[in-house]
Amino acid sequence: LGHAYSVVTTLDRTVPLIEDRLKLSGLYERCASVRASGLAVLELEEDPLRAVESIVRQAELAVTQDKAEVICLGCGGMAGLDEQIRQRTGVPVVDGVTSAV
Repeated sequence: LGHAYSVVTTLDRTVPLIEDRLKLSGLYERCASVRASGLAVLELEEDPLRAVESIVRQAELAVTQDKAEVICLGCGGMAGLDEQIRQRTGVPVVDGVTSAV
């Protein structure tokens, strides 16, 4: 879908965990960044509009600052938000739950 991708996840503390997994699996080389939305998993469900806004904000920064061409949603709680985020950012968005299924 693109040369470089970024992962948008939940909280800051999950960023190093995701980076470690990407390194272990050999996928880190093309990773432009891993960014946190600042929302906990439960907050994603409690306020979907706020969740989309937070994810879009980080995705836009990943595209403009980190040169990502694709956004990967880094939390199962973000499942189903890919189309809204794609429409807002204009780049492909990968929903990990849908991809896994």
